[in-house]
Amino acid sequence: MHLLISDFVCKELSIKQRGEMLLGAIAPDAKSEKNDTHFVGDRFKYGVNRRWEYGRFIMKYKERITEPFMLGYLTHLVADEVWAMKSYFSGFEERLKNDPTLYERYHQDFRLCNAKLNEKYASDGLYEALNSAVYIPSIDELDEKNVLEFKKHALDDFNYPIEHVEQELSIFSFEEILAYLERSAYRALDVCRPLFTGNIKMHPYALFD
Repeated sequence: MHLLISDFVCKELSIKQRGEMLLGAIAPDAKSEKNDTHFVGDRFKYGVNRRWEYGRFIMKYKERITEPFMLGYLTHLVADEVWAMKSYFSGFEERLKNDPTLYERYHQDFRLCNAKLNEKYASDGLYEALNSAVYIPSIDELDEKNVLEFKKHALDDFNYPIEHVEQELSIFSFEEILAYLERSAYRALDVCRPLFTGNIKMHPYALFD
């Protein structure tokens, strides 16, 4: 999902370094402890769905924010916030806390989605673009070795049992996932476009400075 969302933004902004942007899009998940890579904070202390303070990422790296890797990274943070808001307002976040058995089914749905989304969308060189990407800028929150190792796992997601394509999801509907992808992609584009075009001073998250 993160690759598809970032790829949409990449195409809409006519960014040529597709692989770098895709690598940036998976980079925040390259560490097991994700609070720092996801810029989790307590600015929105009365809304647990607003923990991803990606405005701090924008302002911390504003001099390099137009680099494809950095924009890909940003699309990941935006998409995660959209997912967190969906989970919170639907009550799913609370259900996960109260029913630990949902956790494995939750992640199995994601594995099934990898197959379904790949069959539907990823036939135009997504794997090849990510596979060829090697440039990782220096970021305080990342370790280059971890990102390259995580890239291998992301590429493995393209190799799935064919039965996953037809197997039904148990918690979400596929239509629900597609709706999330669309909302996240357009939200990420709204956040990235003014940065890419040089209008960071007009960007709402400049308030984080």
